Amino acid sequence: MLSGLKLIHLPACAPLNPVACALGNVFVLKTCQRTLLIGFNQGPRQVMPNQQVSEEAQIIQGLEAYRFLLETICGLKSRIIGENEIVHQFKEAYQKFCQGQQPNSHVQKLLEKLFKDAKNIRSAYLLELGLMTYAGIVRKLAGESAQKEIVLLGSGRLAEDIIKICSRKYRITLCARNEERVAELAQNHDIKTVCWSKRESLHALPFVVNTVGTSKPLLSPTFLQKWTQTHATKTRLVDLAEPSPFLHWQEECAGIMLLEDIFKKAEGFDVKRESKIQQAHQAINEAALERDKNFTINLPFGWEELQFA
Repeated sequence: MLSGLKLIHLPACAPLNPVACALGNVFVLKTCQRTLLIGFNQGPRQVMPNQQVSEEAQIIQGLEAYRFLLETICGLKSRIIGENEIVHQFKEAYQKFCQGQQPNSHVQKLLEKLFKDAKNIRSAYLLELGLMTYAGIVRKLAGESAQKEIVLLGSGRLAEDIIKICSRKYRITLCARNEERVAELAQNHDIKTVCWSKRESLHALPFVVNTVGTSKPLLSPTFLQKWTQTHATKTRLVDLAEPSPFLHWQEECAGIMLLEDIFKKAEGFDVKRESKIQQAHQAINEAALERDKNFTINLPFGWEELQFA
């Protein structure tokens, strides 16, 4: 039974206790939309400062908690329905969790079951929503702008997704700090690269996509001036990062789209998705019930005594 499972759903910027996080009793997922604390019984509370749950916290337990997790990892709770980035975020957080001091084996077992169920549901019902991901929207926006070349800032998982979905139709110019990663992507996908120190020279190209999240400026005001003057109304800067390094530029340039604009854009796409989404929800309900019936942890005591310290 999943009766001991507890999930605390917090805002994205919620403060956590780093010492308690490092102990490995609780799985922590932080994204631009939310923070999730996953564990058993009192474990998740101990990750919060002073172990007090804020008024903004949503506490979910047992079967409902597992259903919530499945809906989240399947992208059904994301602003862009069915997006794949959440899967990568879960897996990266899981790797970090497993590398901790003493990762809790019961939490690991739960997450492994979650990954398996999510993979089955995505494969059966959500593959057709692939173009509604961030990468798919970038490709659509590039098509609307009649551009043949995309400048891509950053070399993480999202950048690679964009390369995979856009490189056949568009020429990609990649620019990022991690030179080793840039070389790897260039070799695997046969794309052009520009050294990070020379990123200001990219003003010659009108369509720029940023995946680097930082509150510090990535490009100078001189870049913006040259970029807008060179291309007039044809400029387009799609910023998929949170926090955004281009937030202060939006008022000066109509061609800049921030993450919030991307969310609004996605809401207007293809209402035919609803049938697949409903089927996915039904499959999630069935998978959660099956896990609740079969999930067992061999312990010499009951759930009530399982207080992870």
